[in-house]
Amino acid sequence: MRSKKLFDAMEYVDDRFLDLVDSQARQTNQEGTGSIRSLRRAIVVALAAAICVSLLAVTAVAAGWVPSIFGLLKEQFPQETIYAQAEQASQTQIPEVVELPKMDASKFVLSQSYYDGETILLGYNLEEVLPEPVVGYQVDEALLRQLKGTNLMPFGGIDRKTYEAQYGTLPEYVQEHSMKRDALAMEGELRQMLSPEAYEKMWQLLVQNGYVCVVTQDLYVGDHILVNGVDTITAMTGNPDAIGIADMYTEAGTCLYLNPLPDVGKNQSSITVELKVKSSYQYWYLELDGHAYQTYAPNQEQIVSLTLDNVQRMLLQSEKEA
Repeated sequence: MRSKKLFDAMEYVDDRFLDLVDSQARQTNQEGTGSIRSLRRAIVVALAAAICVSLLAVTAVAAGWVPSIFGLLKEQFPQETIYAQAEQASQTQIPEVVELPKMDASKFVLSQSYYDGETILLGYNLEEVLPEPVVGYQVDEALLRQLKGTNLMPFGGIDRKTYEAQYGTLPEYVQEHSMKRDALAMEGELRQMLSPEAYEKMWQLLVQNGYVCVVTQDLYVGDHILVNGVDTITAMTGNPDAIGIADMYTEAGTCLYLNPLPDVGKNQSSITVELKVKSSYQYWYLELDGHAYQTYAPNQEQIVSLTLDNVQRMLLQSEKEA
């Protein structure tokens, strides 16, 4: 592999992985900051190589560079014993990578899994290599009507004090044009997600035209999750107080919590879980006069099928064999 291609791949290394590497190194390294930096550099090269062969997440998790998702949840919710059980049961698991050919180079990485006959925990990452945001997208009349007819801004307007607390010092552009409320909130979000070059381009177009449209892409797991072919939502019937489906977020990835399960998924030796991974386009429409609008359009979706063994039955089998 040419060295240029190797280090070009570095642009896809999420800083989150490198920060976790530093944290892990400081816990285990006793030789001082110099060796920590050397370790970080060595791991950076290893991660770059891993990306080039589509094994970043597998390499990071298997080598212990990224903390256990279940372990982080155990620390966050010590009263919930299931996370400690899941962490123990998943110690020897090898991360599973599922290709998503409909979604460019994106991948679904199952870092950890747990099934005890009653509850399912899936620790995963969507290690997508998404296209860069499109700054200056040309909005047609139909999309503009949709944007201005359905304002889906999830964070609402903010004042300048809140902006500085969330996004840092007010940019000169914002001060010069007295940006307020909804526009200020969206400007902060875009400032956070765009590269410096893309951010500068956004402001040039905004000043020049009085508006700018930025398009980003998102990847997520949909609500309808099947266990042995039955939607888990059906298990909520007559049990409205149950958790059902919950996403638990950690710095190492997301944990999908499923309980209760449909009857066909309870106390089986193994089960099949089907997830619907979806992608969508997010349209961010910002006007210099203080208005901001956001909407989305669905893009592609793909089924990811996973097979989980019952850890309780595996444990009983091991005890019998012993």
